[in-house]
Amino acid sequence: MKSALKKTSISLALFYLGICTASYFLQARLLFPAHFTQPVPESWQPTAGDSATQSFINSSCGKIHVVIWKVKKPKGTIMMFHGNGESVASINDYAYVFHNLGYNLMTWDYPSYGQSTDCWFSQADLFNDAEAAYKWLLSQEKPERIVLFGYSIGTGVAIYTASQHPQHDVYLVAAYDSLLNVAKERVSNLLPVTLIMRYPLNADKWINKIKGNIHMMHGLSDTLITPSRAQALLNKANQNADIEFVKNAGHASDNLFTYRNAWMQRHLKKDRELIAF
Repeated sequence: MKSALKKTSISLALFYLGICTASYFLQARLLFPAHFTQPVPESWQPTAGDSATQSFINSSCGKIHVVIWKVKKPKGTIMMFHGNGESVASINDYAYVFHNLGYNLMTWDYPSYGQSTDCWFSQADLFNDAEAAYKWLLSQEKPERIVLFGYSIGTGVAIYTASQHPQHDVYLVAAYDSLLNVAKERVSNLLPVTLIMRYPLNADKWINKIKGNIHMMHGLSDTLITPSRAQALLNKANQNADIEFVKNAGHASDNLFTYRNAWMQRHLKKDRELIAF
């Protein structure tokens, strides 16, 4: 009886260790599920806006795909750090939303997304890629005319990039204080997330370095990234930050995005009207 119980305990321990190991090594696929996003074939071309430019620039593990959709006489350029379920192809479909604000839109695909190189990337690699994308944007736009925008998982990357270039205004939708804390809320009773988290994205450690205005928006019905995570992030920011909570809005609900459009227009107009070309 004792021998059978011992074997069962060992089997369960090995099974649990296997789950933890798989969660560690497969984490990039879980957090950045590129296979679920809209494909970006080699023949793909950006079609939104009055004109567009795309390029493939060096990254930490190959190439990353960068795109900018332009409008005539823009007020500036919004650099987007997209969610984990998006690609440049899907963003092409709604770039007009940002164009309606009077701004160019620029974004880039994370490793393994679309035509960006598929590789085993770390958090540091992700930040290096963001910096490479930002520097490419500087070849297209004056730095004082750039606004950073992050959605969902992209908010952490946007905040880190902004902490390295703190003069920019930053817009964040469905943000979090750290991805580690998000994971703790969801699976801490099952997994030792502190030990296995390879992408903690501790935005709360970087946000107070930003000198520009920080505007945050969050759905009160968001169950993926709860409003408490956004509030915790706001508590770590300087006095240049604010947040608006949207009633009956989930993480990716239509009313969240409808509210986002008016929210951005209001703040962009209030903060500054950038000099047109």
